[in-house]
Amino acid sequence: MGTRILWSAMGVVALLTSLPAAAADLPIRPRAYKALPQAYAYSWSGCYVGGNVGGLWVRQEFIDPPTGVSHGSHDASSVPGGVQGGCNYQLAGGWVLGIQGDYDWSDADATTSIQ
Repeated sequence: MGTRILWSAMGVVALLTSLPAAAADLPIRPRAYKALPQAYAYSWSGCYVGGNVGGLWVRQEFIDPPTGVSHGSHDASSVPGGVQGGCNYQLAGGWVLGIQGDYDWSDADATTSIQ
């Protein structure tokens, strides 16, 4: 078994070291001129619209630290969401002027029990 692995390893090494020599007789082509990339002038001008949604789940226990006795709890849950939009205009000096607005809402609901 050890001899088989040794011959296989020697075959792989021989194959890998002979591959670069196969192209040794080809003529060398001059490298193509590659222009430097041009700086991309990004513009913040334009309008946008978007939305958001999330979730809220809270449970709070009211425990007296010295005794460890529970005095109640508070549970809250909500699915908040909203929309936003606006328009911007980029001036020549790089300054950006714009107007935007947003509206967010939540259907928060909570219960508190005190003992």
